[in-house]
Amino acid sequence: MMGYHVPQAADPDYYPLTVMSRILASGQSSRLYKRVVDKDQWRFRLAAEHKSSFDPTLLTFTAQPRAGIAPAAVEKAVYDEFERMQKDLVEEKELQKAKNAVLAGFYRQMATINGQANTPRHLRGLFRRLQETARSSRSLQ
Repeated sequence: MMGYHVPQAADPDYYPLTVMSRILASGQSSRLYKRVVDKDQWRFRLAAEHKSSFDPTLLTFTAQPRAGIAPAAVEKAVYDEFERMQKDLVEEKELQKAKNAVLAGFYRQMATINGQANTPRHLRGLFRRLQETARSSRSLQ
């Protein structure tokens, strides 16, 4: 497990961090999955977690490699992907896919009474602004 201090959900960096964690470690098209499962052929479980919070919190990456895979090798692969993300631009398609997934997750959360009750008001405002941005960018195309 690797953890990083991240700001509270009201911080302007919250949404970019959420999108970044999705690009790195969410699903079979994520960079880490492609690297450690597809390229390196290491079969294991991988996850990133970044919960919204009123206070600063943690962004965590967890990996459970199969027997025989050294944890240090997995850690190096994660750091390599961090470095790649810092050096190379994220392609527009990859970025848009991550943004869409984050927005879809928010919609799923808001579809229930429990999700509405547990979603801080500032997050609702953030996602409202994202919807407006998405609508305006579609109208420009």
